[in-house]
Amino acid sequence: MRLELRTRGRRWVDLHPVALEAGGQGRQEGLDGTDFTYPPSAFSIGSLESRAIRCLSPGQQRELYTRYAHRSQDVHDLAQVDEFERR
Repeated sequence: MRLELRTRGRRWVDLHPVALEAGGQGRQEGLDGTDFTYPPSAFSIGSLESRAIRCLSPGQQRELYTRYAHRSQDVHDLAQVDEFERR
């Protein structure tokens, strides 16, 4: 499952739910019946409207973008990851 929320302009949130297991490993359902598995080290803490949320670390996100040709929104997303890491 995947959910993309958009507002006017260039703002959107692309959500890919990940089921967390007892040991901290995560599993995300992919398209066409595939699964993605993430080790506990793939996660960090981010925030959304001042609420702490577990999310994929900037390094893990960057690694995922190496797996396919970038679309314009992917270039935007990578720039956002870069900006986050500079803070």
